[in-house]
Amino acid sequence: MYKLIKALNTAVILTIISTLPSVALSQSINLKGQLGGSGILGNDPAEGRSSFEAQLVYIPTISFYHPLNDERLLDLEWAYRLNRTYSGEDLLASAEKPYRGWIRYS
Repeated sequence: MYKLIKALNTAVILTIISTLPSVALSQSINLKGQLGGSGILGNDPAEGRSSFEAQLVYIPTISFYHPLNDERLLDLEWAYRLNRTYSGEDLLASAEKPYRGWIRYS
């Protein structure tokens, strides 16, 4: 239940971040992400475990850009990292944390 609440919390925050500025400031918002994975095939797995382990990583990113006038701008970026490690169909490890964030006024 805690994981579901945490996932919903993250979705609500991303929705607010992505919609509120566009309504209020009429600027550019960019949603993107990176997906990665790796795998290991072993010849001596633990009993009851698969000989294959896989790791999946997803980093959703939201970027915001707003020109204030001809010489000034405001931009920001925020990214979140989601990691999952599997042995066969079993989830071995799971991690979620902020990955990168910055705000720039120039």
